[in-house]
Amino acid sequence: MPQPPRILALCPEYNIPSGGIRKIYHHVDVLNSNSFSACVLHQTTGFRTKFFDNKTVIRYTPQTPLLPSDVLILPEVVGPPLAATAPGVPKVIFNQNSYYTFKGYGLEADALQTPYGTREVLATLVVSEDSRQYLAYAFPGHRVFRIHNAIDPALFHDRDQKRPCVAFMPRKNREDAVQVINLLKCRGALRGFDLRAIENQTEAVAAQQMRQSMVFLSFGTPEGFCLPAAEAMSCGCVTIGYHGRGGREFFTPDHGFPIEAGDILGFATTVERVLADLRHNPEPLLQITKRAAAFIRETYSPERERQDILDAWRQILELRDQRQMDGLAKQGSHSLIGGQINGDVPILPSQPIALKYANHRYQISVGTGVYTAADKGIFVSMAWIGHAISGPIKSLEFIIHRVVYPFFHLGDSNQVKALFTITVSRPPRGRFELAERLG
Repeated sequence: MPQPPRILALCPEYNIPSGGIRKIYHHVDVLNSNSFSACVLHQTTGFRTKFFDNKTVIRYTPQTPLLPSDVLILPEVVGPPLAATAPGVPKVIFNQNSYYTFKGYGLEADALQTPYGTREVLATLVVSEDSRQYLAYAFPGHRVFRIHNAIDPALFHDRDQKRPCVAFMPRKNREDAVQVINLLKCRGALRGFDLRAIENQTEAVAAQQMRQSMVFLSFGTPEGFCLPAAEAMSCGCVTIGYHGRGGREFFTPDHGFPIEAGDILGFATTVERVLADLRHNPEPLLQITKRAAAFIRETYSPERERQDILDAWRQILELRDQRQMDGLAKQGSHSLIGGQINGDVPILPSQPIALKYANHRYQISVGTGVYTAADKGIFVSMAWIGHAISGPIKSLEFIIHRVVYPFFHLGDSNQVKALFTITVSRPPRGRFELAERLG
């Protein structure tokens, strides 16, 4: 079977808790568990994120040269330099917060250099409907695939005994958290409730604290998805605060208490009212938390995320192949030099042949090939930068992007009539010839 292309996900290197980094690692895990070849790519040899348990495949840039056959995943926070990263390598942007899309851009009216929509950037992955709409508006025609983030039901569930505790994460918009909490303290509204700041904790500890807390305050905005709020709802917390716009699809009045970003007074008064209800009439609030937890489990399940990721990558790789084919067709129509070989080529079982240009190695491009064989699929393999790609070709057309070692192999149990054209970039004097049989 054909070897899949390598998918390498470039990942920031810091060990403070980050939902975005968790999702990059998890994305790679899903691909590897479904017959793709993927890894997280770090720049510092030996680095691995440790704030959550993982056995994710890691590679390091000093020991991992990128190949034209690879696909490189880049986070949206790279900004304008993204387009110039790894020239010649197809790329996918993993945009987990559309409101960071233009981070690092200027305000000049006539200056816009963006990687979105360039030929090497095949598509963008997003994690909410809000982000999908944002990028569709900004870059019409650019391929955008929506991934439903999975909320791990083994960690984030509502089966633990609740305690009178208000949890929050102060990493984003800490100033808003300071104002809301101190307003509540001045009012005496926190009486009987403990405060729990979830900060610099492992994923497992953060999940445990959410499971045990009655209330979660969400201060994150803007957000591509608002992952902490979704996890809190899955843990059965009464969730109050900002949806960050990316979380509007689940953070609704049916599932919690959304607050307009920056409405400090509205935030504080809502928390005070909710805590009073939990003391005296908790049943209506418990119904909201049950409804929210059920919605999160159903909408953001691991299986749905898995299916989204697989569907997206199948289409992305098809798009990559199509763009390579289009590029070769264009190249062949303008630079067909060196000569052609046409005709019948007998192929014996397990004895592929190679075509060389005068027995020397030169960089070549291979154009469209059409092959026929009696009732059986045609097997094509190619030596490509030190490794082989081989497998059955079910259609009667195939394309190869660019190879460094110009070997072109065909093999089938029947004789194959092969019509093909090979273009040589800078051919010396000479001619194409049938090389020795291989294997």
